[in-house]
Amino acid sequence: MARVITELEAMNEALAHASFVLGVDIAYLRDSSRYSIEIVLGASPKAECSQIVLQADGLVEFQLKSLGGGLSQFSCLRIEDVRERQLDRIRFRVRDIENDRIEFLCSDVRVAED
Repeated sequence: MARVITELEAMNEALAHASFVLGVDIAYLRDSSRYSIEIVLGASPKAECSQIVLQADGLVEFQLKSLGGGLSQFSCLRIEDVRERQLDRIRFRVRDIENDRIEFLCSDVRVAED
């Protein structure tokens, strides 16, 4: 059973051990008129490796570069608390701080590991 992590430092520690992109799913949630994203990461490109799942809701300012065409990696995915910016319904920034391949703002984020 997956362990859900909600504490910021623990989420970033879990993400530090998984960089291979095993799946990305973006959905529009009609009931709330918001987007959500689920990113499945692994410590290796093999499907049977341990996996980390990042889920974010209230997605805005989504940017994605260089995904697909073979093996994809987010080298150093990091979650930052941006509440001090006082943006409407935005609490977190998620980005690949090493290669700048993905970045977005969101209202909620959680990480699960198996």
